[in-house]
Amino acid sequence: MRSKLLNNSSDIKCVRRPSRTTVIIFCILMIFLLTILIKSHSKTIYPVKKTVIIRKTENVSIKAIGVVNAMREEIALEMEDFEIDNEVIKLTNFTPETNGIPIRSVIISTWRSGSSFFGDILNSLPGSYYFYEPLRNLGDIQIRDGSSLVPKAEDDLHKLLKCNFSGMFQYMHSNFVRYNTRLHKFCGTILPFDMCTNDVTFMSNFCSIFPIQVIKEVRLRPGPAKAILMDSDLNVKIILLIRDPRGIVSSRKREKWCLFSKDRECGDYTNLCQDLTSDFEAAKHLTKEYPQQFKVVRYEDLSLNVFAVMEDVLNFYGLPFRTEVELFLKTHCTSNSGDTMSTYRDSKNVAFSWRYNLTFAEIEQLQSKCADAMNLWGYRRFNSEGELNDETIDPIAKSFDDIF
Repeated sequence: MRSKLLNNSSDIKCVRRPSRTTVIIFCILMIFLLTILIKSHSKTIYPVKKTVIIRKTENVSIKAIGVVNAMREEIALEMEDFEIDNEVIKLTNFTPETNGIPIRSVIISTWRSGSSFFGDILNSLPGSYYFYEPLRNLGDIQIRDGSSLVPKAEDDLHKLLKCNFSGMFQYMHSNFVRYNTRLHKFCGTILPFDMCTNDVTFMSNFCSIFPIQVIKEVRLRPGPAKAILMDSDLNVKIILLIRDPRGIVSSRKREKWCLFSKDRECGDYTNLCQDLTSDFEAAKHLTKEYPQQFKVVRYEDLSLNVFAVMEDVLNFYGLPFRTEVELFLKTHCTSNSGDTMSTYRDSKNVAFSWRYNLTFAEIEQLQSKCADAMNLWGYRRFNSEGELNDETIDPIAKSFDDIF
């Protein structure tokens, strides 16, 4: 037993505990190595984070290009058999990105005259890009001949029709995206929403693939609108939408923004009557001077004969009466739905609902102010409450053909 223990003594010596000095040196060495590893690791993390940020930026740009490409393909598919002037469309002749000239429509009217409804009808056409009230950032005003805002209005409209969004940030922030259905479906979903309100390049590129452009504006009178008609480079067609002042006032009375607008223009019915009178004179002149580019539509005629009037309007543009338009009219013109800004309306009843929404005293006062305008545009004056309540008496005194 003793000899075994002696023989194993060398093994016991081999597992002797290290000295305190050795342990301290080892610990210092490990701390030093760990410090080097941490510093080295932090240096490799920094560029990785930077790369992620770059990739995110690149992804947004790539998505924006993808959206434009996808929309371009969608337009081509929708318009595969689309005809203009009875010939199948060649898109490159009409898209700004290929130096083509789009079919450009500008609808001018005044507040609560059915312009949103009219604009939405044209927006239902395939390949249509919709500019909703591009002058709204100028205030709740009317821009008439001689106004200091005429040059600004003309410049803004010209830029947008050219798909130039530079300097148009106020308009881009004005909620117009909501009304442009083809743009709106990408904003805040596939693309960050602020790309549709701040990215001038994306907005210009997206706009440039559309062969049809529609502007709906309620702040510009036909007189100063002549400037864009004169610009042969634009090849614009303008439609002036007119409504019975009694219908306009009845509709405006339900809009708080209109009644309490700081500019007080929307609630000023004297100016409304004067505008309708001057609009008639301007329309007579423009129709004669630009018969292929300027047209007048009465809201009441549109409401009573929506299919026939829209077929005539589309013919004015050289466009066919498409099934998309027919479907829109069938779904939007037979029943009321939504708030006062909705375009789902029983159009035949809405046109003359003022007979029940205004008192006879209100109607009589308005008829006195607008006597000249009503006569010019072919609207009948009611001389008693009995006449007002007699539904066999038509508020339309003259057909449109008798006026123009």
